Amino acid sequence: MRAIADAECELVVRGGTVVTAGSSSECDLGISAGRITQIGGFPRGRTEIDASDALVLPGGLDMHVHLTSPVPPEPGIPAWVDDFSSGSAAAIAGGVTTIGNMTFPAEGQSLRQALARDLSAAHGTAAVDYVLHPAMYDRSSTLSRSESCLAGGGERSSVTWSPGGARLAVGVLRRERGGPWA
Repeated sequence: MRAIADAECELVVRGGTVVTAGSSSECDLGISAGRITQIGGFPRGRTEIDASDALVLPGGLDMHVHLTSPVPPEPGIPAWVDDFSSGSAAAIAGGVTTIGNMTFPAEGQSLRQALARDLSAAHGTAAVDYVLHPAMYDRSSTLSRSESCLAGGGERSSVTWSPGGARLAVGVLRRERGGPWA
């Protein structure tokens, strides 16, 4: 067996207790291009953070945020407090790296149009990965309409439902930073 050489990284987090889905242990992390490239060993880096006596945790998920409005506000009515720029900055400050925006179609607007509106709002302003979760409150919405919505994008899509299966939701996932999914 051949040992893997320690990587030259942009950032090294040293001496923290690294918590993963399967275990936790004190070790160093190497990070390059915004991705963890090495766990353990002795990565070298241009910048180092001393995490001694600290937990190093994966980013959190906040899958229910409201960063877009289906219609512009009327004159004299305040707009939404947060948008994708300020909302994702707040998420980062709290250790959240993926958000799920509730996408509400405007009256007469299709799911595809609502998704396109919110994808446009998020593009270039979101600093975290995001999921668009359209609210399907139109009783005439059917699975076939949802499937046609899913077929139209280059993003990963999924159909999920509540525990009773009574509500259908279409989700469009977009990785804003770091390229394609593994």
